[in-house]
Amino acid sequence: MLSGFTTGVVYQLIQSRLDQRIQIGIKQRNYVGYFSNEPFLEALKDLNLPYVTILYDYYVYIEPARVSNPDRDSATFKNLLSRFGYLETLPNIDNQFYPQENRYVRIIADANPIIAQMVRELKTQYYRERTI
Repeated sequence: MLSGFTTGVVYQLIQSRLDQRIQIGIKQRNYVGYFSNEPFLEALKDLNLPYVTILYDYYVYIEPARVSNPDRDSATFKNLLSRFGYLETLPNIDNQFYPQENRYVRIIADANPIIAQMVRELKTQYYRERTI
């Protein structure tokens, strides 16, 4: 089964995956954090904020396109974060209420350092080719 798994095949698989994952432009959602505190998540849901998305039950995002007033909306959200003791751990929360460019995509975690370096090099090469 592994006999056909050559470096060329690996590069093709990585390139295919990058095609699926890399999006150049403005993010639709800005990541705030992972929250396992159920009372916090319930309070956040109860606020029914149109600019907040909770994915996979614990991952909280801000959708800048749905923010009508960044100052007011961030104050509302920060008030809730403060009530649950999260505000101090999110010093740049105000930035999440504004559009941001896609800068990186996590492709792999906890990989062999040699493989991770090969992935970084291929990603850099591929990014250069797409932006030229």
